[in-house]
Amino acid sequence: MKEKTVMKRCLALVLTFVLVLSGLTIPKGDVTVAEAAEETAIATNIVGDEGATAENSEAKIGDAYFLKFANAVAQANQANGDVTIELLKNISLDTADLTKKMTIDGNDHKITASKAAHMFFVKVADIVEFKNLTFNFGYNWNPI
Repeated sequence: MKEKTVMKRCLALVLTFVLVLSGLTIPKGDVTVAEAAEETAIATNIVGDEGATAENSEAKIGDAYFLKFANAVAQANQANGDVTIELLKNISLDTADLTKKMTIDGNDHKITASKAAHMFFVKVADIVEFKNLTFNFGYNWNPI
């Protein structure tokens, strides 16, 4: 009898370990849409710029708006979990350091290099995905 109890506990431990490694969770009752959205916002810890709206912003992450694309990148670099930055208009960019896995969705807009020879410095082993985006490298550099 004791062997069966020990075996059940070992099996439960192994199954729990497998669930944790696979990222699955066991539901703890009904969760409303509002609660799920709140948990997502906390998990990604994204805070938009004060006074930023869809009309005056260059980018957004979820429902958080950013006056400058660089501000969205800074928030994405600090976020927990996967992040997608969406461009809301054509922008000009010096450089941006990408230090974690993220997606940059251009929404068919354009990023123009304003001064630098390199727009993005990708400092992460994970994948950075660019989609629906045009790059304009209009800067001509002459060292002489």
